[in-house]
Order: sequence, then structure tokens, then C-alpha cells
Amino acid sequence: MQGENKFIALGRITSPHGIKGAVNIHPYGDEHAFAQYTHLYLKGQGRGMTRYEIISSRPGTRGKFIVQFKGVTDRNTSEQLAGSEVFLDNASLPEPGPDETYWHDIIGLDVVMADGNRLGRIVNIIETPGHDIYVVKRDSGAEVLVPAVRDIVTDIDIKAGTCTIDPPPGLVEANDN
Repeated sequence: MQGENKFIALGRITSPHGIKGAVNIHPYGDEHAFAQYTHLYLKGQGRGMTRYEIISSRPGTRGKFIVQFKGVTDRNTSEQLAGSEVFLDNASLPEPGPDETYWHDIIGLDVVMADGNRLGRIVNIIETPGHDIYVVKRDSGAEVLVPAVRDIVTDIDIKAGTCTIDPPPGLVEANDN
């Protein structure tokens, strides 16, 4: 069942930034997303998940983001955070708009054909300029690429954990190698 993941990985702290405790975060996605949150969770080697309040955040160089956490006031403390993975509590995400779904809710859905037969499970999403492509792994291990367009993806039911598709003839068979 989807939506049960409590935390979403946003990036990794790469290094301290300056001498006042700020850190550089390498984002896994859109680096500008950090600006909208008031707190994040960090998990380092041998440490559990710890909540940190954000005092300030801004874009850095080379796609990184610079974040200052409350209570982290010097370089020595920020050095101890280097290597920590950065997470967001799923409950902190804004509700998706109409006809929008978060990728983390789609990955893991069972894909069923319009006739009710199971095709496989969505294991990844490929972003392309025209539309996303769902990577569906069959029980045999073969992968099928399914364009995420309305004519093919007829229903996504997060609560039921299913994505229903009605592919044109040949799409599933042509990609099933």
C-alpha cells in the first residue's frame, strides 16, 4: 500500500559551509524545494532520525543548497553532520493538486491491465520533456516502459495500490524483453 512511507529522502549533506555551522546539501531533486520547509530530518551513520529546524536556506553553487539549522552554530558541529542523509516527513508535503500525484506514491504501485490481468509493479519513473514514463517490472524480471499519458494510464488508486493501464496493441509485448 502506498503513502505509508513516513520519510522522503531529499538529499545528502556533503560538507560544512563557512564557519558558522551552515551545511551544503546535494539535493536528489529540485534544490529550490528546500526553501519551502521549516524543518528537516537527518540520519547519519550510527544515528537515528533527528529533527532539525531550518533557520535559513539559499541556493549554493554547483546545484547545492546551503542550509543553517537551529543549534548548529559552528564548523565543528556542521562537520559532524557531513554524510547525513536529509529527509522530509511525508506529512509536510502540500496536498497534490487535481490530477497530480507524487512520484513516491506512484513507485511501488501494482500495474493492472484494463482486463484485470496484473502486468507488474512500478519500480521507477523516467522524466522526459513530453511526459513521464513508468518503468514496470514484471514478475519474470523483464521491464516494460509505459508512457504516463491519459490515453494509456486510465486510473491511479493510491489507497488500493494500483495503476490501471489500457495500452495500445503491441506496447506491452514490444517492451517486454
